[in-house]
Formats: sequence, C-alpha cells, structure tokens
Amino acid sequence: MAERIAGIALMPRESRNGVYYDIEELKKFDGVSVPLRVEHDKDTHIGEVTFTFDEIKSQVRYEASIFDSEWQQILSNEQYQVSIGASVLEQRELCDELRAKCLNAPVLNEILELS
Repeated sequence: MAERIAGIALMPRESRNGVYYDIEELKKFDGVSVPLRVEHDKDTHIGEVTFTFDEIKSQVRYEASIFDSEWQQILSNEQYQVSIGASVLEQRELCDELRAKCLNAPVLNEILELS
C-alpha cells in the first residue's frame, strides 16, 4: 500500500500542457502544503502534499501522504504523472529571438493542489 508518494512536480522547462515555469515561479512552491486530488476534482481529497524547491537542481519536489485506502492501493500498483493546480495573476509570453516558438509563462498567485 502506497501511504506516501514523492517525486518531481516541476522543473524549468515546457510542461506536458505547454506551460513554462521559470525559476522565480518555481521558488514560490517551497514549503507550500496543498491537497492531493484525483484529476483536479475538488470532491477528491485523497491526501496532503508538501512541496520543496531544490535550489541546486532547480526542481520542485513533492511528498504526499495518502489517507484514502482505496487510492493507496491504486497508487501502489500503477505508474502515475502529477499535475499542479494554481491560480494565475497574469500570463506572459516568452519567445525566442525570431518568435518562431513562444511559451505561455504564467505568474502564479496561489498554489492550490497536486493531482
């Protein structure tokens, strides 16, 4: 049974959904605790997550305690990917010199969850 899970939540690169989080935004996660949810569903609160920012590797790591026994069993037998939930103050666009590639780079307001 997986009572705890841990791993990397974010790093300074383009995420699976096309969002780029720069170092200053990643630092906002350090020490923040949020609910662990399933697919960002507010009716599923299966655990608690604490984030830490690794200054050397420029990564946001997470450690979660899972208190839902059904999900402890599911997570012990499956590989999974995580996604953060956050509110955004503003959207910035970061582009290369030729504007051939641009990335959405939000300024975060509040970190809400890990899913």
